[in-house]
Amino acid sequence: MDASLYASSAAIAAACTFSSLTPMREWGRLSFPVYAIAAGVSLALFLCWAPSLAGWPVRRLVTSLRGWLLAAVLIGVSLVPLVRELVLRTTAGPAWAQSEVLVIEQAARALAHGHTPYDVAFTGDGLSSRHGSFGHFPYLPLMAIFGLPRLLGVSPLTDARLYFFLTAAVVCGYAIRLHRRDRDGVLLVVLVLFASSGGALQSTVGGDDLPVLALLLLAVVSLGNGRPQLCAAALTVAMLLKATAWPFALVLLVVTGRAGRRRGQFQPWLAVLAGVAMAGWLSNPAGFVEDVVLFPLGLGSSSSPAGPTPVGNLVHLLVGGAPGSQLKLTSLACAGLAVGAAVLVILRLRRLAPTMSTVLAGAVALYLVLFLLTAVGRPGYFSYPLNLLCWWYVFAIREARPGIDAPSGNHLEEAADA
Repeated sequence: MDASLYASSAAIAAACTFSSLTPMREWGRLSFPVYAIAAGVSLALFLCWAPSLAGWPVRRLVTSLRGWLLAAVLIGVSLVPLVRELVLRTTAGPAWAQSEVLVIEQAARALAHGHTPYDVAFTGDGLSSRHGSFGHFPYLPLMAIFGLPRLLGVSPLTDARLYFFLTAAVVCGYAIRLHRRDRDGVLLVVLVLFASSGGALQSTVGGDDLPVLALLLLAVVSLGNGRPQLCAAALTVAMLLKATAWPFALVLLVVTGRAGRRRGQFQPWLAVLAGVAMAGWLSNPAGFVEDVVLFPLGLGSSSSPAGPTPVGNLVHLLVGGAPGSQLKLTSLACAGLAVGAAVLVILRLRRLAPTMSTVLAGAVALYLVLFLLTAVGRPGYFSYPLNLLCWWYVFAIREARPGIDAPSGNHLEEAADA
């Protein structure tokens, strides 16, 4: 599995060297040789780990070697390219950062001056000269905090990408500390989240999805460890960063179906969620809906620089009309939402056991449906079903094997109550 992930990441890194985006092209140039070497080393470890040599000492040695290899890959494909592009942005200009980084930093500046980011046109740092519309802040209010360090001045240490990565690393490290039963599985989780092409590329050029994914990981681990309050806290913070965290919360609610069993118990995290979301809404209701709901779906007043996915293009052909018309985008978005709602209804009607396996499998299905049928296809979206699939394998499949304690359904019910 390691060799396959490294090899596919090497192929993606090679393709990125031909990208028209400067940060992505530089990341591909630096990362391709690292991935290629790592794929060869992982394949050699796999071939040497014959069944006749799979005793505990050899297994432990191979796991240690996998860990050291993963650490080297993390440095080569995440840390080194990230530091290089942070420095290049400071010395050579904003071309060395993706637009979402600039938008988040300017949203923080707007908040600091008493303005709502949902009613601001972002034109600084060269955004006005880029293709696409950047008059939108398509995040929940809490995302703006990552841009606050930029108010201290232009420096590699004030770039929002650095704090995306550090936050994700700290949250992921805490989740790993809570889960120590399967070291091989933990290595796979870290590999997919940070060292695969999706995670490493995100951390270098953008990175706003990394803290959201890390918080969802913490929520998943908390589910299986009987920590409902921690699960609720992590999920609430993730939902206040980006709308991409909401489908997981919906699946958890639908699969368990017991969130209302203890309505009399006050849960402060729900109050925090409602309060911050309401603050964003009240600041500019029309702008909030336009930026957070309509624009990410491709239904806003201005077009998104991202296009539909291949499946979305197929739906476009079936719907008919002129390419990129509002009618087709609306039909595509409605189709995705309808199929996603059908997935939730099926999960609820089947009354599946509230286990971690059910929650993660349902979340993978819902994310795949929503992101394959979305009217606006962004590559970062597909890191969600990929990571959830990895967590489903590690936490629900591996731990169900004899000799490893699997998470109980009661923990999930308690987490749903929270």
